[in-house]
Amino acid sequence: MDEVLSKLTRLEDIITSAGVGTWEWNVQTGEMRVNEAWTMMLGYRIDEFEPLTIDTWQQHVHPDDLKKSNTIFEQHINGASERFQADLRVRHKNGHWVYVRSTGRLCSRTEEGLPEWIMGTHFDITDQKLIKHRVITQQITLERAQEIGHLGYWTAKPNIEDLYWSNKIYAILGLDHDQFTPSVELFVSMVHPDDLDYFEENMKLLAAGERFDFEHRIIRPSGEIVWVHERAFQTEINDSTMLIGTMQNITEAKETQAKLLQLSRVDDLTKLYNRRYLLEQLEQAHFEVKQNKTTAVLAMLDIDHFKSMNDTYGHDVGDEVLRQFARYLKASVRSSDIVARSGGEEFVILMFDTSLDNAQRHMEQLLAGLRENPFVVQDTPLRVSATIGLTHVLPTDSENSDVLIRADRAMYHGKKNGRDQVVVAKGSK
Repeated sequence: MDEVLSKLTRLEDIITSAGVGTWEWNVQTGEMRVNEAWTMMLGYRIDEFEPLTIDTWQQHVHPDDLKKSNTIFEQHINGASERFQADLRVRHKNGHWVYVRSTGRLCSRTEEGLPEWIMGTHFDITDQKLIKHRVITQQITLERAQEIGHLGYWTAKPNIEDLYWSNKIYAILGLDHDQFTPSVELFVSMVHPDDLDYFEENMKLLAAGERFDFEHRIIRPSGEIVWVHERAFQTEINDSTMLIGTMQNITEAKETQAKLLQLSRVDDLTKLYNRRYLLEQLEQAHFEVKQNKTTAVLAMLDIDHFKSMNDTYGHDVGDEVLRQFARYLKASVRSSDIVARSGGEEFVILMFDTSLDNAQRHMEQLLAGLRENPFVVQDTPLRVSATIGLTHVLPTDSENSDVLIRADRAMYHGKKNGRDQVVVAKGSK
């Protein structure tokens, strides 16, 4: 007997030193027995809880958790489980809540078959709960930040195995999380055909252990085209190589960028291209002419007597004449031709893949149309004419100004000789 008692004492010491609280509860009488570790979890000495009953315990448990615990307990004593387990918030002596995992089982019944003694343990899981809460908080914060930044993330093993997509990735791709499983094949099928080669080149970089950082388009199942910015790299996590990547929806940024670019290229009054864009296109045309890839002809147009028109009718009428003239030019040329307002009442048309003779005939037809169709501004018909200087873009031109100077000189020659005519620049062939 002494040996048995000694072993029981040693076992109790081991349990107490491990911080495990033990408890016994007589369901019929309400009597409770606990060890010192049980009371220490709550900041009490064991004698401070005497006399200890189930009511004493329940007074310390958070009301919301007590309801859940009672439900789990009822299910257990009715035979639904071999043991019960519940995580509870219990009030500490200092006033804060301690998280306790209560585990137990029914050990005996009365002669009438009623539940009698239940025995179990308590573990302090406060640190675990706080860590879990912190992780959940960080996860929610990350998801909110991703939502704000239109950013999702993905992870995979080096061969793109065990691919995981965050909820934001699904949202960016326009896919239902419950209907689609992440796969490389699925994603590749959504990459815009024009971007597919570029996408595959970057995937090869990633497979070789290099980072990638690039933009491309995807096509959602709805047919909507979305711009995404992808970044990815390899890293070591817990002694395992992992691929981690992000995907950001940059469609709005791309649209804004396109609008800003358009604004930087367009004349505000006439909505034609401005001089800046014209010079960019002229430089490209000059390069292609030098490479014998195309021919190009430049026409410089100046509205005749525009200053007099402004002085007579006012600037509002003058502005409307410029707008109508711009619309007329745009409607009179091919879609491949560049029409720009270079400043004031001066306009330029850059024509590709055409001869100087064809361009001259076309410009003369344009002037004839002006003669036959006066503009109507504020219910007043106004006859508008223009003088045009015409020249080839030559491979021998050293810079853009050579072309513009030739066209400008030809145009002013026409101004001095009666206006309303097309003049081909000398040395333009």
